[in-house]
Amino acid sequence: LYAASNLGSFAGLVTYPLLLEPNLPLSSQSWAWSAGYALLVMLVVLTAMARWRGAGAPARAEAPAEARDDVPARRTLLWLALSAVPSGLMLSTTTHLTTDIFAMPLLWVIPLGLYLLSMVFAFSDRRVLTRAVTVLAPPVMLLGGGMAMVSRHSTTLSQALVSVVLLFVVCTAPGAVVQDGFQNVDSS
Repeated sequence: LYAASNLGSFAGLVTYPLLLEPNLPLSSQSWAWSAGYALLVMLVVLTAMARWRGAGAPARAEAPAEARDDVPARRTLLWLALSAVPSGLMLSTTTHLTTDIFAMPLLWVIPLGLYLLSMVFAFSDRRVLTRAVTVLAPPVMLLGGGMAMVSRHSTTLSQALVSVVLLFVVCTAPGAVVQDGFQNVDSS
């Protein structure tokens, strides 16, 4: 579900500025957003009502405390640190592209889109592409970092491309490690 959610976010990110905004007048967009929020409120109320009516139903039996395996605090801290890396990198890459390389309207969409796609790959059930990106991460990081050090004062399209490729690779790899960690805990 996490991968599907990020794929939906990516589709919305690409669809709105390319299809909806240029083709729908502002008044139609306003009505569509209002109808969407009204639908959301209605669904939340219906869900709350169903939950409230089901409160008297017997709860599911939980596993005894001794049968549950708690995740060690060290592993939880590692997962938290690894999940913070992609978010911070997306923000820093966006800032770097829009301030140091060139200012362009909607340039921020590219790093955000790649961030969302990296989460789709990192948390998908099909792990082949994610593992390939994870294996390629060290050489890509070395080459991209070397290029950034050599071309510090030039602002070229190649520097922008290297920045977004590094973003995608580095965002995918920690997500894969975290996802593999969750699967290892679930299987034990």
